[in-house]
Amino acid sequence: MANNDINKWLEQARAKGLSDMEIQNQLKAQGWSDIQINKVLVGAYHKQNNTLKDKEKIFSPAEKFQKETRDQEGREKENNAFSGTASFPGIGDLFSYSWDLYKRKIGKLLVILIITGLISSVLLGIVFAIFGFTLFSSGLEFIGDIFYQSPYILYAMGFIGMLLFVFLIALVFTLMQIALILTIHHEGVSIGTILGNAFKLVLPMWWVNIIVGFLTMGAGMLLGIPGIIFSIWFSLAIYILVLENVRGMQAVLRSKEFVRGYWWQVLISNVVLSLAIGIPIMILNFGLLAMDQYLISQIISNLFYILAIPFGFCFNYAIYRSLTDLKGAELPIPQKKWHLITTSVVGWASIPLIIIALFYYLDSIWSWY
Repeated sequence: MANNDINKWLEQARAKGLSDMEIQNQLKAQGWSDIQINKVLVGAYHKQNNTLKDKEKIFSPAEKFQKETRDQEGREKENNAFSGTASFPGIGDLFSYSWDLYKRKIGKLLVILIITGLISSVLLGIVFAIFGFTLFSSGLEFIGDIFYQSPYILYAMGFIGMLLFVFLIALVFTLMQIALILTIHHEGVSIGTILGNAFKLVLPMWWVNIIVGFLTMGAGMLLGIPGIIFSIWFSLAIYILVLENVRGMQAVLRSKEFVRGYWWQVLISNVVLSLAIGIPIMILNFGLLAMDQYLISQIISNLFYILAIPFGFCFNYAIYRSLTDLKGAELPIPQKKWHLITTSVVGWASIPLIIIALFYYLDSIWSWY
């Protein structure tokens, strides 16, 4: 479709009440790529934004920073006119944008947390009920004889139960991550639709997390610093997977490319976010524990973190939006990955060497005495 045709089609789709997710699905069916769809939707968003008064607009952090700069300098430009010299937004801009987004979305975000929590409780309850009944009923004569003759059955059941527990926790946590990101990004999409799309991305999300975990932890074995560098590089991989449908190693490499040139800004932003969330709850808990209010401290901590989790996702979404605004939705993905893999493999390979060196060191000390 030509630009005029797609813009006209988008206007008609909006008039029919189609959500962003429904529009994406229709465009995908016509052969559009996720990057092309993202560019079209962002362009339509900005076009609609330009018809509103400034006080009615919803600016991304990079847009807000540029707007304030233009106002201070008395220059009137288009709201969506980004240049390669645009700056990464300040901490205040990121928090302001995240807070505005959080206030508009908090109801639906909390519903997502409640639903995923209920799913987790039901699934874990079923697992514990099945295995608990089996284990407790082992005292019955007709089952007790089997366990007495083959005690390894108990060990096998315990191992299987542990695997199921880990699997269900990972499933629900991943589902929550994806659903929160989709809720933050999309407008006018039902929770049922969000959860349905989230289920489809669980396996790709696991694969991205496995790649990020392998690379980051391996690099972290090399005195820690490379692991920190990798973790900031790859911090946007899950957002790229969910919002652009770029999967696997390509999502990881695209995240690194977005962060490139803004590594320190992203690091400082995440450190400030952690301090802003962690320090108040630490002070509050310290005061309550000093008064022996252990139960109240636990309840308040849990409630605080339930409210803080969605804000953290809004904040990192603001970083993602800022970098996509600054670098463009069609940023090419670099294919150089072997230096990342090699660094991680060297880090993992150093573990047995460290263990062997520690063994010989302790052995020499023992021999000395």
